[in-house]
Amino acid sequence: MLKRDCFGAIGTGMSLAALLLMLLLLAGLSQPIQATSVQIQNVEDVPLSQNVQISIDLEDVDPSQELGGFDLLLAFDYTGLSLLDVEQGQMLTDCDWEYFTYRDGQEGDCGDSTCPDGVVRIVAMADIVNGPVHPSCYAESPGQLAVLTFLTTSNPNYACYYLPIRFYWADCGDNSFANVTGDSLLISDRIIDVTGMDITEESEFPTIFGAPSECITDPAIVRGIDYYNGGTWLTCEPPPDTNAVVMIQGVSGVWLGDDFMVGINLQQQSPGTIWSAYDFLIHYDEMAMTFVDAQPGQRLDSCDWEYFTYRPGPEGDCGGEPCPGGTVRVVAVADLNNGDIHPACLIDSAGDLATLGFQLVNDSALMGQTFPIEWWWHDCGDNSTASQNGDTLFVSNDVYDYYGFTITQETSFPTFFGAPSECLTGALRGIDYYNGRVRVAGGHFISDRGDVNLNGVPNEVADWVLFSDYFYSGPDVFTIDSAYQIATTDINADGLVLTLRDFMYLYRIIIGTAYPIDKSAYGADTVEILQDLGLKQVSFSTPDSLGALFLTFDGEIVPEMVFDTTGFQWWYKQEEGQTRVVIFPDLVMPGSEPGIYPGVIFNYTGYGLLTEFEAADYADTWFHRSISYSSDRERRASISIERTDFSFLGTTEEIAITLDSVEAGFEMGGFDLLIGYEALTMTLVGVAQGQLLTDCDWEYFTYRQGALDNCDVPGCPSGVVRIVAVANVNNGENYPTCYGETGGELARLTMVITSDPAYEYMFLPIDWLWNDCGDNAVPSRYGDALFVSSDVYDAAGTVITQDVELPTGYGLPSLCLSDSNTVRALDFHNGGVNLMEDMGCNSGDINVNGVYYEVSDFILFTNYFTYGLAVFVINPQWQIAQTDINCDGITLSVTDLVFLLRIITGDTPSGPMPPAIAADTCLLVQDTVAGTISLDYAQSLSTVHMLFDGEVVPEFDFPQHDANAYWDGIYTRVLIVPQLALGTLSPINSGLLFSYSGSGNLISASVAYDGQQTVPVLVEGSGATACCTHRGNVDGDSNSSSFVNIADVTRLVSYLFGEGSSFPCLEEANVNGLSSESGMIDILDLTFLVAYLFSGGSPPPPCP
Repeated sequence: MLKRDCFGAIGTGMSLAALLLMLLLLAGLSQPIQATSVQIQNVEDVPLSQNVQISIDLEDVDPSQELGGFDLLLAFDYTGLSLLDVEQGQMLTDCDWEYFTYRDGQEGDCGDSTCPDGVVRIVAMADIVNGPVHPSCYAESPGQLAVLTFLTTSNPNYACYYLPIRFYWADCGDNSFANVTGDSLLISDRIIDVTGMDITEESEFPTIFGAPSECITDPAIVRGIDYYNGGTWLTCEPPPDTNAVVMIQGVSGVWLGDDFMVGINLQQQSPGTIWSAYDFLIHYDEMAMTFVDAQPGQRLDSCDWEYFTYRPGPEGDCGGEPCPGGTVRVVAVADLNNGDIHPACLIDSAGDLATLGFQLVNDSALMGQTFPIEWWWHDCGDNSTASQNGDTLFVSNDVYDYYGFTITQETSFPTFFGAPSECLTGALRGIDYYNGRVRVAGGHFISDRGDVNLNGVPNEVADWVLFSDYFYSGPDVFTIDSAYQIATTDINADGLVLTLRDFMYLYRIIIGTAYPIDKSAYGADTVEILQDLGLKQVSFSTPDSLGALFLTFDGEIVPEMVFDTTGFQWWYKQEEGQTRVVIFPDLVMPGSEPGIYPGVIFNYTGYGLLTEFEAADYADTWFHRSISYSSDRERRASISIERTDFSFLGTTEEIAITLDSVEAGFEMGGFDLLIGYEALTMTLVGVAQGQLLTDCDWEYFTYRQGALDNCDVPGCPSGVVRIVAVANVNNGENYPTCYGETGGELARLTMVITSDPAYEYMFLPIDWLWNDCGDNAVPSRYGDALFVSSDVYDAAGTVITQDVELPTGYGLPSLCLSDSNTVRALDFHNGGVNLMEDMGCNSGDINVNGVYYEVSDFILFTNYFTYGLAVFVINPQWQIAQTDINCDGITLSVTDLVFLLRIITGDTPSGPMPPAIAADTCLLVQDTVAGTISLDYAQSLSTVHMLFDGEVVPEFDFPQHDANAYWDGIYTRVLIVPQLALGTLSPINSGLLFSYSGSGNLISASVAYDGQQTVPVLVEGSGATACCTHRGNVDGDSNSSSFVNIADVTRLVSYLFGEGSSFPCLEEANVNGLSSESGMIDILDLTFLVAYLFSGGSPPPPCP
C-alpha cells in the first residue's frame, strides 16, 4: 500500500526524475504495451466509504490468436476494499459469450507464505457447446473483460493511500487464456506493476510474479500474456469528524423495591458517521439494584435491526481478583446476512439505542442515596461500535461522569476511564461516553437492625421466628411497618435485606457465636446446585459446608431429605404454582453449628424446575451461585433439516428431517413440526414419513401445507408445512417397537427447485418456524414432559437463538414456558438448498476448482482408473458426480474419460449426450499359460481399462498411448488411454494387447472409442474358462448333491458386498455368462442366481 501527500506525489523520497517517470507511467504514457496484454484499471481520488468500479481490459491481442476463454485470479487488500460484485465486461456482452462467473475467498493453502486477505477468481468461456447458438465474436480486439465493484474503507487512516489490485497465482491454471480451437493455453509472459516496473521473476506458488516455468508441461502451453496491475488512490481529503456522544440516562425519585428503566441514548452523531453494530458493557451497584432485562431502543426497532441480546454477570478474570458482579453486556447487530431480508437503515443520527430495566433493593439504608450506572471496560472490544461495512471499530474518546466532568484516564484493564491506547491498533477514537445514575427516594435512618418484630429488643428468638416465617409465607408476615421491618433484616449490614445470610447471622447472634454488626469482612466462594430432572434429585457442590439453604421451584414438588438432618429444621410450602424449600439450624441445640455437606440434599416427587436459591454458612460468606440441570430435562437431542450443497435449478431434491445427537434415555412419543420456505423458489410436492417411523412401526403420520393466515410480520415465509406424527394412538394390541432412542430420519420432503436463472448460486433456506406455543414440540414417550427448543442454529451452524415474540424463527419464546412439564431439551438446525450454476448436466469440474474441462481434471480422472477412489480427497461425492461427462447418468466410466479428452482437445461433438450401445461386443482373451491379453473387436478402440485379481506386470508397447499398471496388494488396475498432447483418438486394433508376468485373472474390463458408444465387453480365455464345468458353482464345491445351491449365493454376496475372496473358477462364478462394463462378476449375476434358485428363473448357461 503506497501513500501520497495532498499534492498527489508519492511519499517515498524519490527523485524528481523518478517521480516524473512514474506519473507518465500512471498516465499511460510509458513504454508501449506488448501484445497480448491485460490491464487492471487505475482509479484516482476515490472517497472513503464509497463504491468504486475497476475495469479489467484486454488492451491488445496478438493477431494470430482468437481467445475463447480466460481464468483470472486477483488479490487485493481486504481491509481497504470490500468486494461487492463482479460483472462481465462489455466485450463479452457484445459478443454473446455463454459463460461468466466469479468466486471470492481464499484459494487453497499458502504453505509458508501469507495468503492475501482478498482474492477473487473470474472465469469466462465464449462457447460451452450446449446447443445451436454460438458466440458472435471472440476476444480478437481490445475490449472490457470484467468490471469489479468495491466499497472503500471508512477508516480515515487510509486517506491518501493507494490500494493495489494485482494478478495472483495459486497454481498453473491461474491467469490463463485459451484460444478458440482449444489447442493452445496462453499463460503469463511479463508482470508489470502499477509503477510500470517489470516485476516478473521465477518463484514458487503462491506468487504475484507470474506463472513459474514448471507450468509449461506441454507444447500447447505457451507464454503470451502481459499482465498490468492496477488499483485505486483514496482521496487525500481529511476524513469527516467521527465524534459521537452516547449517554446513560439518569433517573431520580425511585422508591425501595420499585422497578425503573434507564435509557442508553445516542445524543449526537457527526454527518457521515454510520454504525452497523455496537457492544456496550455497563456496571451498576448490585448491592443497591438488581438487573431485570434489556430491550432494543426505538432507533433499532424503527430500522428493523436483526440481532439484539444482553448478558448480565461477571466478565472473565480481573487481574486475579473477582470481577464486579454488577455488569451487563448489551450487543446489537444490524444485519446477520442470513437471508433476503435486511435492515431498513443503520444508525446515522441521534436516537435511543437500548433500555435497561432494574429493580431497586428493598433496603431502607439506601433511602436518599445516589448510585452510579456507568461505563466499564474489561477489554478493547467493550463500548465500541462498528462502521457501516464493519471495517472500522470506534472506541472511546472521552469519558464523563453524570455531572459532565471528564474522568478520562490512561489506565490498564479493567477500568472505568475509557479504552487505553493499546486498543488503537485497528480502532479509532470517536465516541464520548457519559455515565448515568439513579437517585433513591427519601427515608429515615435505621437504628433498630435485628429488631424484626419491632418490640424494642433486637436479635431475639422472636425475631428469628418471624424472620423464618418470611421464608415460608413471604413478606406478608411483616404486618406492623413492613418497609421498616424489612429494613431491620439487614442483620449482617451488607446493604441487602431478606437474605439467607442475614437469617444465618441472626442465628449466630442468638446462639452466641457472633456479635451484632461488629463482624469481620466476609469472604467469597461458590455454590452450584444440580437438579437431576430424570432422577428427581437435588444436590450441591461447594468447597466446604453450608448452614442453610432456601430454594424456589417453578412447579409443585414434595421433597424427601437424604442428608443427615440432625440439628436442622426443614419444611416446604406449595403456593401459586411454586414450591419453596428451606433448611436451617434448629435453635433447640444452642451453640452447635451443624453442616449440610456437598452431595445429594433430597429426592422429590412431582414436577418442578429450580429457578433460584440462596445459601449461607456460619462465616457469613458471600457466594457466587449457579444452577445446572441434567437427565431428562437437559438438552437431549437435535432435530435437523438437511442442507444440500450441490443442487441445481429445475431439479427435484429430497430433504431429510432427522433426529440426531440423541443422549441415552431419550424417548419420544410423537412430534409436531412447523417448517417454512419460500414458495417462489421451491415447490413442495410431498412429505413421506421417515425411515425411523417405518422401522419403529409408528401408527400415525400426516402433513399439511400452505401459508399461515395469521403470520403478518416481515419475514413470514410464503410456504409452510406442518408435519405431525404419533407413535401410539392406543387403538389396539399393537404397539410401536421403538421411540427414537437411537435417532434417525423423521420425515422426507420432496421439493422441486425453481428453474429461474436469477437464483443460481443462491442459498434457498428451509427453516424452523414458531407460530404458536405448540410448534416444534416433542412429547416424551409417556406424555409426562413436552420437549421444546433449547437452541436454534442457522444452516451454517451458528446459534441464532433469541427470546422474541411469536411468530419467530429463533426458538420458542419464554412466555410459552408456563408449565413446568415443558422443558427446553431440543436443538433445532435449519437447512436448505445451496444452488450451483446450471451447466447442462453440471459435470467436468472433477478437481473442484470452479473451472470445467481442464487438463488437471483429465489427469485426476485417469488417476482414478489407476489408483481407485482414494484419489478424490476434496469432496468425494461431488467429484464422483462430476465424472459423468457424457451425461448418461453413469459416473466413473471410460466413455466419460474419452469424452473429457475430446472436449479438452477440441474434438467435441455437438454437446454432452448419452452414449448409444455399440452393435458389436468386444472380446478380451486372457491366456494364463502364455501370459498374454488379446483383443478381438470388429472396429477399433481408443481406451482400455482392466482389473486383475492378483499381481500382474504388463509389458506395454503403445507409442501413442499412456499405459499404466498399479497393484494395490489385492488387484492390479491397467489403463491404456490416448496421449492428451496428441489431440487425437489413437486407435487400438484387434490382436495382442500385451504380455505380462505374474499371476492374476482378468475379472473385469471396460473399453471405449469415442465416448459416444458404450461397448459391451466379454472376457474369455484359458485361465478363465478351462476350469468351468458347472456355471453357477460359485464356491467350487463339486462334492455337493447339487452343484448350484444357497452356499453359492452366500459366496457371491460376500464377494460383491463384503470382503470375500475371489472364486476357484472365475467363469463358473459368471452366473449369467455375460461381462458388462462394471465387470465379469456383478450384481446381475447375483440377481440371476437368486431368480434361478428361488423364483423359477432360467438356469445358468453352459460353460464355454
